[in-house]
Amino acid sequence: MKYIKLFVVVMILFACSKGGVYVSSPWEEKYRPYFDDSIDVIGDLSRLEGQWAEEQMDQLEGRVFFSDLIALADILSVQTVVETERESMRIQIRLNEVLYGTSPGEPIEITCENDQPGFEMFKKHEQEGMLNKPYYVFIKWYEEDNELLNHFHFTIADPSMDVLVRTLVEKRLAEDKKKKEGRYRSR
Repeated sequence: MKYIKLFVVVMILFACSKGGVYVSSPWEEKYRPYFDDSIDVIGDLSRLEGQWAEEQMDQLEGRVFFSDLIALADILSVQTVVETERESMRIQIRLNEVLYGTSPGEPIEITCENDQPGFEMFKKHEQEGMLNKPYYVFIKWYEEDNELLNHFHFTIADPSMDVLVRTLVEKRLAEDKKKKEGRYRSR
């Protein structure tokens, strides 16, 4: 009986994941502001003021609370790919520290299509400026036609952002624990 229970638990976990990646929910458009396949150029939110500062903080909180993977990462390469007259950027990253979620293995390749907000930014910095620098990457995994896909967002990992991200991840982990124990009340 004990082995049957263990087998059922393993099968449920396998069904909810792809290659070790946990897909927490299907993709919904409500996630788009947080996972816009782009990159922030400002790492220190304290340099911002007013509504802009509030919006950036709200987006950071949304990224932390909806991400399936949060990690400190380096961008190893950014390459232009042209397939059937559609241009995209292929970004290869190395995870240095996983703060939340699980990695599908290394290196991770993510793609930014030419109709996404970050395309021009990645294209501009394809050969300069963004390689081998630390970033926080926030990834939302989803399945489409039995294929594992993602949307993402990069944020520069400066000391003030480090404090913010780690504090928010701790808060999320505490809320996840409460949910698991059945003590969580949604807002």
